Amino acid sequence: VVYLLPALCLTLLLAGLPAAAGVDEVTIEVPVKPKIDISDYESLMVANFICNREARMELDLEIVRYLRKMLLRTLKLEVARGEAPTLPTGRGGKPIFEVPDYWTDLGSRFDSDLILSGTVNFSTEDRSGYEQVDMRNYRGSYRRDMGYSPYNTRTVFFEKTGFFLNLELHLLNGRTGEEIYTDKFYQEIVYNGDGPDDLSVFFMMMDKMAPQITGIMAERKTRVTRYLLD
Repeated sequence: VVYLLPALCLTLLLAGLPAAAGVDEVTIEVPVKPKIDISDYESLMVANFICNREARMELDLEIVRYLRKMLLRTLKLEVARGEAPTLPTGRGGKPIFEVPDYWTDLGSRFDSDLILSGTVNFSTEDRSGYEQVDMRNYRGSYRRDMGYSPYNTRTVFFEKTGFFLNLELHLLNGRTGEEIYTDKFYQEIVYNGDGPDDLSVFFMMMDKMAPQITGIMAERKTRVTRYLLD
């Protein structure tokens, strides 16, 4: 309730202003602090990901390429370029992200203070089905006062394809193997017909996630609305 008071006060203030008073609505960019502080680190490695093999592309290869390129643009860290080995799902009965020795070994081999890895699942699904739509009625005239409508509601079958991307990120200390941060991201897009190819859709989804991903380690901008009184 406390957090709603400033907005409520502003609403009441604007409502009570005379019609002649001017109120301008402006959109500004404000900085958002990163979720973790990486000032003590100098280098980062994007390791391979655990991914589903049903995608019609080299999913593990594409996500590593995408993240490396994005982080090179946004972080003041040295980003390792070497090709990492295929990521095992676990070791000794534990998920691989809970095995510090694996990550310290990887960090030593690639001389990286930080390691970014995770799991990625990209899938498609037939979302075809029947929907009710309003269609223009071109037959004869109509009378609103008699309850007739210029539209007819019809049930129409639409062919649609859904694309789904689940991404789980793990950021680990390459010197200690400790997990520093983890987060999950999800995107869904539904297209009429078959939609674009998988790789194009994957890049579109990653572009939508990009600000949130970079916001883990780097300051980002967000847009907010403010009101100026003349």
